[in-house]
Amino acid sequence: MKMRMSGWMAVLLSVTLVGCVAELTPGSGVGNNGLGGNVEGVGGQGSDASADTGNVLEDGSGSPSGDDDVSSGGDDASDEDAGFEDGADAGSNGGSDVGSDPNPDVGADVGKDADPVEAPKAKVAFVSPANGASVANPVKFTITASNVSTVQIEADEWPLAPAPWNPSTKTTLEYTFSGTGFERTVVLFGYDAQGKEVARDTIRMTVKAAAVQEPPPLGKGTSMGTFVNTYYYVEEETAHTGAATSTFYDRNCNVLAKVPASFATLACIEGTAKLKDGRVINYATNTQCGGPCKFTWATMDPARFPWGQGNRANALVPLISWAVDTSVIANGTVVYVEEWDGKMIPKIGTLGGKKHDGCFRADDVGGGIKGKHVDMFTGSIAMYRELNKTFPTRTSFTVYKNSPRCAHLK
Repeated sequence: MKMRMSGWMAVLLSVTLVGCVAELTPGSGVGNNGLGGNVEGVGGQGSDASADTGNVLEDGSGSPSGDDDVSSGGDDASDEDAGFEDGADAGSNGGSDVGSDPNPDVGADVGKDADPVEAPKAKVAFVSPANGASVANPVKFTITASNVSTVQIEADEWPLAPAPWNPSTKTTLEYTFSGTGFERTVVLFGYDAQGKEVARDTIRMTVKAAAVQEPPPLGKGTSMGTFVNTYYYVEEETAHTGAATSTFYDRNCNVLAKVPASFATLACIEGTAKLKDGRVINYATNTQCGGPCKFTWATMDPARFPWGQGNRANALVPLISWAVDTSVIANGTVVYVEEWDGKMIPKIGTLGGKKHDGCFRADDVGGGIKGKHVDMFTGSIAMYRELNKTFPTRTSFTVYKNSPRCAHLK
């Protein structure tokens, strides 16, 4: 049976149905966005219904009691249902699209800060010397450095370079330390472009004291051949006893002293003697005044000639002066004997107590000294006896002249 309803009732029914459907729409659980979408769709449909109603009322073709067919109303309702469904879908989809996150990763990436990129780490290190090393001057430092602008080395807080330098162009530094023999703290600093320290390496090292280098051995000089030795010394009257029966004369044949005969015999051989009163007398001239000697005597100035006088009016020096044959070795010639070099001379009285340097000088002559024979002046009979144990009388030596080792005696 056909039923007709008035226009306003159709509108009311349409709105009521739309509201119910909106409550049942799955998108409604999303929130106001979904519901708003549904309402917006319904509102559009409602406007159409109002328009229809207005038309009925306006042209009088319908009446409030309604002459329209239910099918017409059904058609309108179908249209409204179609509109509703479209609106519901729109609301549901709209709410779902807006309220949910279709791509969670995108939101996470956007909201989270990216990991910072770390700057390359600055590093400096000593390659050499090694920590704890003992090194000799000059010390050569070798370093390695990365991601620094400049470097500097300090030893006990003292900079070794005039200014920090670029390690990309130079990785070594040589330095001569004035203080040696103790441990030092050495630090390698690395700086950035602003001069701020960004890296360091520390070692401890000891600079060794420089070894004392012996000068190269000097030449021996020019060989003069092989010579044999004897010794002479100052004969002392205090070593003799007996009556003073022998007379010593000066160059004017005046009596110089009366002495024991044993003392006179040996004094004439040695050519230098010391009287018991402390006077040192020495050969003077060949003047014959009588007495045990074939020469006269002269009293020496004790300040100038404490050990007697040589043939050149020079002072005799124990352990240095030689009596020579001047036809073989000229007066004043300085000579070197390798066998005597380094020999320890014993300490006797004021003499000796040190090593000999092998250097001698031709300071005197002697009646019995002929050819390659040299007579070494020992100063005292006690010294002669000791040296005769080391190099006995008539020992042979090679004698050198012009030796640079003996320049101090010239």
